[in-house]
Amino acid sequence: MGVGTRTMETRYRPRPSFLTSFITLAEGNVVPVAGGVLLKRNGQVTGAIGVTGDTSDNDEICALAGAAVVGMEAIV
Repeated sequence: MGVGTRTMETRYRPRPSFLTSFITLAEGNVVPVAGGVLLKRNGQVTGAIGVTGDTSDNDEICALAGAAVVGMEAIV
């Protein structure tokens, strides 16, 4: 989808049918709440970080900190 999980949540929460279909098609392998960020280097998406265990906001803060430590741009 090209965006982090916070953006997914914001974009698709008003469209619950789409969100349910998306999660089903992904066989439950996506959780569209803050905590997952894409990683970019030199303008290319090269990976992702997903964090869970606290509030979604704190999970995202940890993911962003991890991206910064390895010198990657994070997309929320």
